[in-house]
Amino acid sequence: MGRDSQLDQAVLSRIVAAEASRSPNRLVYIFENAPHPHERVTAGDLARAGNQIAASFMAAGLRPGDPVAVMLRNHPEFIHTMVANAKLGLPTVPVDHRARGERLAWLLAYTPCSALVTADYVVADPSAATVIADSGVPTWVLSTPEGRAENLDYPTGWHYLNRILLGGAGPDVGEHVTDLGAPWLLLPTTGRDGEVEFLEVPWERMALLRAVPGWVGYRPDDVAYTGLTLAHGNALALTAIPALTRAVHHSVISRWFTKRRLWSICAEFGATTWASVGEIASAVYSLPSSDADRAHPVRLVVSSGMPAGVWRAFEQRYGVAVTEWYGTMEGAFACNPAGTGPIGSFGRPPAGVGEMDVIDGAGRPVPARAVGELVFRPPGGHAWMPTGETVTRDDDGWLYAAYRGPDEPSLRATHIDTARPRPKPLSA
Repeated sequence: MGRDSQLDQAVLSRIVAAEASRSPNRLVYIFENAPHPHERVTAGDLARAGNQIAASFMAAGLRPGDPVAVMLRNHPEFIHTMVANAKLGLPTVPVDHRARGERLAWLLAYTPCSALVTADYVVADPSAATVIADSGVPTWVLSTPEGRAENLDYPTGWHYLNRILLGGAGPDVGEHVTDLGAPWLLLPTTGRDGEVEFLEVPWERMALLRAVPGWVGYRPDDVAYTGLTLAHGNALALTAIPALTRAVHHSVISRWFTKRRLWSICAEFGATTWASVGEIASAVYSLPSSDADRAHPVRLVVSSGMPAGVWRAFEQRYGVAVTEWYGTMEGAFACNPAGTGPIGSFGRPPAGVGEMDVIDGAGRPVPARAVGELVFRPPGGHAWMPTGETVTRDDDGWLYAAYRGPDEPSLRATHIDTARPRPKPLSA
């Protein structure tokens, strides 16, 4: 495969452009936002809006390599901005939309962003607006349906994202990513000295994300659902990317997750898969049984951290199968497809994705059923990379999180060496 073909398969905006050329009216996403109307996004919408935002960024002086922070809930404009960034070669820096005051000031100080895209519900809060204004970062603000319903008042003088999107389609700004090793995402992490560092996720990592749907058991006729934030790799891997690459028919994305409305949302929008993490699955399972438990078309729950004690009961109560998985943005991946491996295991690496091992504090492999740190080595790699996860492995190589307590649902366990940098997990 030539370089141009590799770029076409890896760079978000090129994938969007190909889809828009092939089928501009194809439904890619539905953004659920009750009580407000849902928003439908086609391939043509993605290409047009991405180019409009990219043109505004270019006119503001942004150039390839300038990071753009995105501080939004799950809006279509989150994806539009990522497409715009991809066209111009601007790394995307996800920022928690709930950050305020000193925490937001800290994030903006340590996030090397050249621009910020945020929403009315952020800048209507003086504790956020003041910090953003003081940072001097050029800012684009989205007026949202929920913000307009609340008559939010916020300072003027920002770039108005809605006005840009309502404008006529301008000339194509072109594709400016020419290197698969260039950064796609910049994710904050903690370095060896405790200082903030930024993990660079290159465009070549898209190859891993494109393979995930097949490993977890998606089908081309599936409708994928998530209420997890698009700022996290989980939503990208299981919902955003599969819809773009036709690994699923389309995806449904809620503005935020509501455990009591989960099954009704899936029923209303025809979702057949649901991306979950352990804490959310536990919260859903804790609700009283009702007729809604099976009044939905969901066939597959793709989980990270499903508690072993409720795994089978969860499947039986809701009429679903559970696939468990684990991954990091550095390229580690393990999966336990539904009905394949033992209950409680998050899987083994699929063939060709690399190797995983379990080591002790001295870096030596531990025997089966002993506790150690999960490390991985990418295909063709020589050095083992730490994950910070405390795990065990059985005689057949199936991996299990080593929990701090019998009811602990999360894969986040005690670190063996907390001074090591930690990858950003895709799966939780």
